[in-house]
Amino acid sequence: MSEDKKHGGRTPPPNTFNASANKRELKENKFCTQTTGADGKLRVTYSSADGNSAGQDYDSTIDPTGCIRTNDYESDTRRAMSVDSKGGSERKQQKNQCDTTDDNSDRNTLGCSKETVKEEKGEEAGKNRSSAVGGNRTDITNGVRNDVTPPGSKNNRNQITSGNINRKHTGSETTSLEGDLSHHTGKSRYDTIGGEYGIHLPSGNMDCQLDSGRARISASQEILLICGSSYVKILPNKIEIVATRIDLNP
Repeated sequence: MSEDKKHGGRTPPPNTFNASANKRELKENKFCTQTTGADGKLRVTYSSADGNSAGQDYDSTIDPTGCIRTNDYESDTRRAMSVDSKGGSERKQQKNQCDTTDDNSDRNTLGCSKETVKEEKGEEAGKNRSSAVGGNRTDITNGVRNDVTPPGSKNNRNQITSGNINRKHTGSETTSLEGDLSHHTGKSRYDTIGGEYGIHLPSGNMDCQLDSGRARISASQEILLICGSSYVKILPNKIEIVATRIDLNP
């Protein structure tokens, strides 16, 4: 067929499922429209005869292969029942959806699964949450991304990676710790800094210990050691020692 053909009329409605009564019942006073698409699919749509319904109440689609898809809409537009007799893909789109289950809920998708939310999305887990990805994972955030643990929580956060971790920031990074910080590197560590590098200790001691090997401080212009009013300055062509008193082998 090159175009869709519409057939109008009043036909007896099918048995529909009433979720509140938990049973199937015959709905009277329904208007029915039938559409045969150019692809050979037959669509039957039932609407309320009194005109109070905001849209269709029930529709079925039958394709030439015998696949039947059924949507049963309740008066509350947030809820709908979709049934697809074919075990392939299913697309479900609603303006507002509210699902509540008392038992466990499992969903297995053999193909691709895509979800698009134009506004806000909230997800809450009362206990544990696990997420497993067999391939790559990409998270893109256009605004601010917050990872917050409640102030009263004493839970730990563990990150274990068997491979490499690569991080790149185009802006600045600020880290604030109220407790201690311990860093362990199994092999070598190299820090490359394009600007200045400073360490400030308002109180406490600073220790640098090498169990083996050597320590080297190299500068092209100047090395300066200051303690109070005394200092030792190492320049490319000379060494300056300034102090009120200098003891050699005291």
